[in-house]
Amino acid sequence: MGLPVTLFSGFFAFINLLMGRISSIFGGLIGLMTLTAGGQIEGLAWNTSQGFSTGLSAFVAQNYAAKKKSRILRAYRSGLIITTVFGLLLTLLFVFFGGEVFSFFVPGQTAFEAGQLFLRIEGYTMLFMMLEITIQGVFFGAGRTLPPALISSLFNLLRIPLAILLAKNGMGLAGIWWAISLTSLLKGLTAFIWFQAIKKRMLQFESPESGNIIPNR
Repeated sequence: MGLPVTLFSGFFAFINLLMGRISSIFGGLIGLMTLTAGGQIEGLAWNTSQGFSTGLSAFVAQNYAAKKKSRILRAYRSGLIITTVFGLLLTLLFVFFGGEVFSFFVPGQTAFEAGQLFLRIEGYTMLFMMLEITIQGVFFGAGRTLPPALISSLFNLLRIPLAILLAKNGMGLAGIWWAISLTSLLKGLTAFIWFQAIKKRMLQFESPESGNIIPNR
């Protein structure tokens, strides 16, 4: 059960190293600095989401074992509402004040301009990044570790050719940031659609003795 999670976590780290290489090729020190510092600032989103994901994973696992469908769905909806509100707030912060936020940690006009571009582009998809990570917790709690691993690995891998393609076609560093942003959007949408598609079947519990469906409360 833990193997897909282990593999996609290691794969994600490897992809990030390659994205750093691409950023350095097209943007030199500024590109690498922006990716590194910007990624840490983005931690406001993914660290928060990871906290909700971990909490959801434990809560869902407990109620999945107890066959409490309604409690799982209430937790899922509550998690989505909270992360949606927080994601929208971060979108506003990064899109309209990204330069100020970035230059607070990395001072200088160059850092302001580079960070403003990075956080504005990334800010458009904060909600979807948080959506993906939050839904991971529901999958993990139900013992379905493969779907999040496939979603993350596939779209993270897509970042490499997409970043190179966009950067080479006149977009430069902005193309790399758009590659990261667009794949985050796709990951969030895919995770949401996948869960909605299997939700009813995944939460349809049966009695081990009779094979009858157990009423979910």
